[in-house]
Amino acid sequence: MVRRVAIAASILACLTVGPTVPAFGSGLSCAPAITKLRYRPQITYQCTGSAALTTVSAQVTRSSDAALVPTTVTFSATGITVDLDATLGSAAGYSVDLAANDGVDPEFDLSSPWTTLPAPAHPSLSVEYFTAMDPTAVRDMLHRIDAANLFAVPIDARVIDASAGSMTLSQVESALAGHQAALVVGGDASFAYPANLGGGLAWFAAHGHGVVTAGQTHWAPATGVWTYESAVGLNTSWDTTWDIFKDNVQLPAFEVSGGDLQTSTVRAHFLTNGLFSSFHVYGYGSGEVAPHFGLGTNILASLRPTAGFLNGTYPQALLTERQVGASRLVDLGYRPWASTVATGGFDPAVSPGGAVLARALWWSMNRIPPYGTHFTAKPPNPSAWATVTFHFSATDPDLDHSGALRYHYRLDGGSWRLAVGNTAVFYNLAKGRHHTVSVYASDSGGNRDPSTASYTFLVSANARS
Repeated sequence: MVRRVAIAASILACLTVGPTVPAFGSGLSCAPAITKLRYRPQITYQCTGSAALTTVSAQVTRSSDAALVPTTVTFSATGITVDLDATLGSAAGYSVDLAANDGVDPEFDLSSPWTTLPAPAHPSLSVEYFTAMDPTAVRDMLHRIDAANLFAVPIDARVIDASAGSMTLSQVESALAGHQAALVVGGDASFAYPANLGGGLAWFAAHGHGVVTAGQTHWAPATGVWTYESAVGLNTSWDTTWDIFKDNVQLPAFEVSGGDLQTSTVRAHFLTNGLFSSFHVYGYGSGEVAPHFGLGTNILASLRPTAGFLNGTYPQALLTERQVGASRLVDLGYRPWASTVATGGFDPAVSPGGAVLARALWWSMNRIPPYGTHFTAKPPNPSAWATVTFHFSATDPDLDHSGALRYHYRLDGGSWRLAVGNTAVFYNLAKGRHHTVSVYASDSGGNRDPSTASYTFLVSANARS
């Protein structure tokens, strides 16, 4: 069975519009938009009418035990926002109770129940988040990961503000331990401990885990802190292993200012599913600008060349990936939060930026097994030859590169052997007997096809060797 990443085109897909409080006289009527998200969700009310809100209070309770959820309530003349300052449970019932006054009519009350998203498809797969950006952008980005509902719901304990304080290398490694992927997203702030972060990511990747970087993770053109050589840690093992830039040149901000997807550059890949021509990047990209070739980097999509960008010759990469052993790195050439957030990102109304982020994390974890192992060539039954050749094939939804699949075979229930490529040759099989060849595929992450293909055939008694 093929596992596919599914995410709403925007956070609006996780919203439900509740009943409207009727207006009294010339007062207001208010309708809530209640999200099904779990990571610090937000409920908003849009009010219409000739009056203005004067007082508002609200509380949110969990339906199962009436426990209060911490909230922060803000309002304007015609709008109310209820921020839930906690991560909610999956498939759990909650209710928001609102009391408001517009100075014209008596206080009106509204109670709206809802149920959050069901449990993620893979709740045990977790991500550690290193960020250097405004908390509003962090929240928006994590809402998109929450909406994907693919792996463990984000919690504040897994989000580290890497622009403040100082973490030792051992502290970074400790934070990463037990997780399957790291998301490192830079913003307008610099990382406070790039060498330690770089060393920790190198340690993490060396153990076969995935890393996704985005949002000026290779340098900070606004501050001039990093050069091409830095790659979140100058002279660290992360730098020497992963950095694709070797000319030590600092790019000015205008050369990484975003733009539109150049559809002719999009390559078929698990990560590019869902990309379409209206993808637009706002502001700085991640730093994958005209990467050097021959260093294991695959550019999967680029932005249209713009005037002033490296003399208009090279496009800015939108999406790149590379693999070293079982470790996968994805670099997003856009900030993975919405343009509606200050200094963001991408426009969720016209582009699948949130979906690409979710797919990048899922792909970097390398947890999708191949399927459909089968024989593409096999001897006839019966076989007139005692020396026979088999060829195999399988499908891998997140195949990293051609030839990455491995095939394991055995003859007549013997030990499993690793095939050379997708071929196995059996020499001088016993004549006049039936023989059974079994095979399954595995990928570079160690995931194997749960099904095994088998073929039983007779080698004729007078078969030629």
